[in-house]
Formats: sequence, C-alpha cells, structure tokens
Amino acid sequence: MTGQKPIWAMRRAGMKPEFIWVSDFHDAYLDGLTVCVAGGTPEIEDFRFLVGVTAIVEGEIPSRVDRIAKACGVHAKRVISSTHDTKLRDVVRVTDTEGIMVWPT
Repeated sequence: MTGQKPIWAMRRAGMKPEFIWVSDFHDAYLDGLTVCVAGGTPEIEDFRFLVGVTAIVEGEIPSRVDRIAKACGVHAKRVISSTHDTKLRDVVRVTDTEGIMVWPT
C-alpha cells in the first residue's frame, strides 16, 4: 500500500476527513486522501486510518474490489465501492454498505 503516510499524519494531528479513496489502480493519483493497494493483499493491509470515515474503493476486477471493500469495512463507518471497465472507461457496478448508492439495482 502507498499513500497512507499523509493520512496517518493527518489522523495523528486530530483531523478526520469524511472520505478516503482506496484505489486498486497502479496509476492512482496520491493526493493525500488516496491510498493505492494495487498489487497488495487486501486482507493483510493496515486500514486502521479508515476508522470513522467513508472509504471509497475503486478497481477493475469485481472479486478484488469486493475483497478490498470487505477489508476496509472492518474499520470504515461506510464503504462505497465501484468497479470500472477501463477499456470502455465506464463504471459497471457500485456497492454501498448503507445500501444507498447501489448500481445496477
């Protein structure tokens, strides 16, 4: 996992963002609120920085997006995940632990 150091620093300083993006794309833009888990094993990553925030998971492989979302869900208050078809440049599925943002229904 990469990109988590600024988030840990923010959390240690007492700040809590509403959202943190968790990307499974190798070219994820690490903007201080995004972590990249591409190539890692979701079940052994340290997602404790997600406590009390909404995790927005994105990736291309549905089963892997599900694994990442499940691992994030251990700590996050909510997980919204989207599966992308990068060839068509389109979102093909959205899941939400609160059941609000779900597509297709």
